[in-house]
Amino acid sequence: MRIQIGYKFILGFVLVVASVAFSPEVVRRLGYSEEITKVLAYVVALTIGLILGWIFSRTFTRNISLLTESAEFISRGDLPRNAVIGASRFPDETCDIGCSINRMVESLRGVCECLIVGGGIHDLAGARRVLGAGADAVAIGTAAMKQPALCGRIQRELRQES
Repeated sequence: MRIQIGYKFILGFVLVVASVAFSPEVVRRLGYSEEITKVLAYVVALTIGLILGWIFSRTFTRNISLLTESAEFISRGDLPRNAVIGASRFPDETCDIGCSINRMVESLRGVCECLIVGGGIHDLAGARRVLGAGADAVAIGTAAMKQPALCGRIQRELRQES
């Protein structure tokens, strides 16, 4: 079931207001004096509001952060990487944006005749990862400077596999 972000904000607001509205009655039933009941009601309502606010904001910002990270990778030319959004029981517009980013990446991959990926590749597993994701070639820089035999070793291993 798809729920728009705006409706999720409204639902969160309603839950916080409900906690503020009903917490005094719950605290009153505990049987404390009127002064303590008032203080406890405010503390309970504030605590519930903060916890709900934290849960809702964390949920919203997590997907937005993942999309931002994906866009940053794409802006640096890292096309083998797709936007990965966490599974959600109630998907929203961030899932749509993630799908759009992935379609854009697929389209860009089709435009590029030869895709060379570099950066962060330190071993055979890293080379396999980017080649398996669609890269045509791997560029190894810093790791090769630190380990001059690395390029040859990766090349031999990949040739043996094919």
